[in-house]
Amino acid sequence: MRLLRTFTADPLRVSRALPGEFRQAYGSAGYRGAEADEAWEEHLHSLLGAAWPCGEGQHLQDLMSDVGALLGARGWGFGRDNTYGWYADADSSLCRAVWCTVIHAQPEVVVETGVAHGVTSRIVLEALRQNDRGHLWSIDLPFPFDHRLHAETGAAVTDACRDRWSYLEGSSRQRLPSLVAELGHVELFIHDSLHTARNTVFEMQQTASRMPPGGVMLVDDISMHAGFAGFARRNPGYRTLVCQHADRSSLFGIAVNAGSSGTPVLLSAGPVLAKWRRGMATERTAERSTRLLPRLRHVLRDDLDQGQRAALASWISFSATFAGVRGITYSIRAGKGPFRNISAGGEHLHHYMWGIAMLAGVGAVAVHGDERYRNHPVVATSYGSGLALIVDEFALLLDLKDVYWAKQGRLSVDVGIGGIAAAGSYFAALPVMRAMRERRAAEQERHYQSVP
Repeated sequence: MRLLRTFTADPLRVSRALPGEFRQAYGSAGYRGAEADEAWEEHLHSLLGAAWPCGEGQHLQDLMSDVGALLGARGWGFGRDNTYGWYADADSSLCRAVWCTVIHAQPEVVVETGVAHGVTSRIVLEALRQNDRGHLWSIDLPFPFDHRLHAETGAAVTDACRDRWSYLEGSSRQRLPSLVAELGHVELFIHDSLHTARNTVFEMQQTASRMPPGGVMLVDDISMHAGFAGFARRNPGYRTLVCQHADRSSLFGIAVNAGSSGTPVLLSAGPVLAKWRRGMATERTAERSTRLLPRLRHVLRDDLDQGQRAALASWISFSATFAGVRGITYSIRAGKGPFRNISAGGEHLHHYMWGIAMLAGVGAVAVHGDERYRNHPVVATSYGSGLALIVDEFALLLDLKDVYWAKQGRLSVDVGIGGIAAAGSYFAALPVMRAMRERRAAEQERHYQSVP
C-alpha cells in the first residue's frame, strides 16, 4: 500500500528507481567472504601511515551509542536490519573504517553517495569537527518507494555538525560529475548508494579522475556485484582491501590511491587534462583500432555484471535470429537457396514451435538448473533466439490462422519488431559502450600522466 501511495504521488521517481533496484537485488555476486582480509584494520592504518593498534576505538564507540540513542528516541531503528525501508544504516566495521580514515588522513574534501539516516554522514562530520578542518558533500536520492521515510533522511546528523555539511538531493549520475568538477579534487569518497556494478564503477571512476595520491575510497556491499573487482583490475595504482562486515553478512572495499607516495598530496587536474587533450589530438586511428578488440574483451570480462552480459547476449541473439529467420523465409518463398519448409505427417511445422521448445528449456534450467548452468551464455542466447522465433509468427498466433504472408499488417509488424530488436540491442550494448569509453579514458590518462 505504501508503494502504491508513493507511486500515485510521484510515478516518475518510482518508475525510474525500479530497474536499478531490480539489478541491485538480482545482480551477480562479486567478492566472497573467503576473500576478505581479516587484518584489514591493521593494513588500512598501514596504508594511511597511522599507528596500530589505534586509540580511537572508544571515541567511535561513544559516538555510535549517541547515534543509536538519538534514533531510538524517535522510534526509528538503527543497524543493518532494514531500518530505512529495505535499506540499512552503515555497519559498525564500515563506520570504524570511515572514522579512522578521516581522523588519520585529515581530508579537506569528502564526498559520499547515499545518506539514509545519516549514520555515516554523522561519523564523518564528527571526525572533521575533531580535526577542525574539512567539509562533507553528500549526494542522496531518498528512498523512492515510501515518501514518508524522506523525513528520516539525515536524522542522525545534529545541528552542531551541519556547518560542515552540504546535502545534495538527486542521483549520483545527475550530481556527481558536476560536483567533482567544481571541487577540483576529492580526498575521501564513500559509496553507499545503489549497489550495482554499473553505478559503483561510475561513481568510482568519477572520483578517481579527481583523486590525488593518498586519496581513499570506501565502497560498501561489494559482494553484491563485480564492480569493485573490475575497478581494482583496471586501476593497479590503487591498493585495495576486501573487508568483512561485523555481522559477516556482506563485504565492503577500500581503495587507496598509491600514486607516487603514500601521503595525501593535493593535485591540480589541469596539467593532466591538458596532456590528455594533447594526446587525444595526436593519437592515430591505427593505434586505436589495434587496441579495440583487447579493450572489448576486458570490458565483457571485467566491467559487466552477469545480468548485463545476459541482457546483451539475449538481445543480440534476438536480433540475429529475427533477421536470419526473415531472410530464410523470404528465400523459401522465392524458391531460392537450399532452405525448405519442414513438415511432419503432411503438416507444416511452424518455427514458433522451436521457439516454444527453446523457452521451455530455458525455463527448466532457470527452475531446476545449478547456478553455473543458469549463468551460462547459452541460456541467454537461447532465450533471445527462442523469443525471436515466436515473435516472428506473432500474427499467426494472434489470428490463429496462417497469415504470415498476408499483405495487411506485415510491413508494420516487420518494421515494428525490427525496431524493437535494434533498440533493445542498442540499450543492452550501452553498458559495453560506456565501459569501453571509461577504459579508453583511463588508459589515456595513465599514458599521458607519464608524458613530461
